[in-house]
Amino acid sequence: ASIKDNFVLAVNKEKILSTKIPKGYSCGGTVMDLQLKQAEDLKNLFSGETPQGHDQRLAYNLYKLMMDWESRNALGGKPLKKATDAIEGIDTMEALNAYFIETPPEDLLAMPWSFEAGPDFMDSSRNVLTVGCAPLLLGDSAEYSSLTEYGIIKKKAISELAQKMLIKLGYTDKEAQQKLENCLSLEKMMAPAIYTNEEQHSADFIARANNRFNYDTLTKVQGKTPVLANLAKRGYPKAREYVVISPDFLSRLDQLYTQENLALFKDYMIVHWAVTMAPSLDRE
Repeated sequence: ASIKDNFVLAVNKEKILSTKIPKGYSCGGTVMDLQLKQAEDLKNLFSGETPQGHDQRLAYNLYKLMMDWESRNALGGKPLKKATDAIEGIDTMEALNAYFIETPPEDLLAMPWSFEAGPDFMDSSRNVLTVGCAPLLLGDSAEYSSLTEYGIIKKKAISELAQKMLIKLGYTDKEAQQKLENCLSLEKMMAPAIYTNEEQHSADFIARANNRFNYDTLTKVQGKTPVLANLAKRGYPKAREYVVISPDFLSRLDQLYTQENLALFKDYMIVHWAVTMAPSLDRE
């Protein structure tokens, strides 16, 4: 390419062509080289004798526990069973509400909505509580109406991972498949009310997502879902205003939040939990 047609390619062409992607990774280049060096430096920090300093010793012990593959391999999926068993025991929407409200935050599985506390869109000097949409296995909500070539690849990969993890948790092939189907069914019903990736990258997205609700208004919009009660359990005080990324999503979630769909919500949480925790279990 000429400099005037494509400056970046013209300047970096030789570097791009000579860059090697390390085995087992999806990309290569200067940043990846630095990340791999950092990983090696971190390992070297934890070699040798146990340090004497209190904080250093805590970090050293944690590293040794993480690297104890013999114990991790022996445990397999057992560390996740307590959490999934708690979900399996839920048989009413009242019990599901109690789970969201009473369960300590560190023990909660994936929830069908999201939230964060962070800088206000319009005034970065102040923080605001933002209520968002449900995480989706396929990432982009547009994939649920029409799978792209990439969507087909991702759905196959995530389904295989979910199936493998659920079997590790003790479910049969048939049970695992049903849970995955239930999870995707609920996501398909929620997806039309969740912004697509294209919409999230549009110039007016911040304006569209900057929906201000006071406590009373958010109480009405959340309907039967315990969004505010969950925030209170996490220690967040009643706020003067909240940012709701997609009011349509909260309304849709309230419509779906019924006894008829209880199994879908339970399986959504279990499947997302299993997929999310996959890197934290055994070597396999």
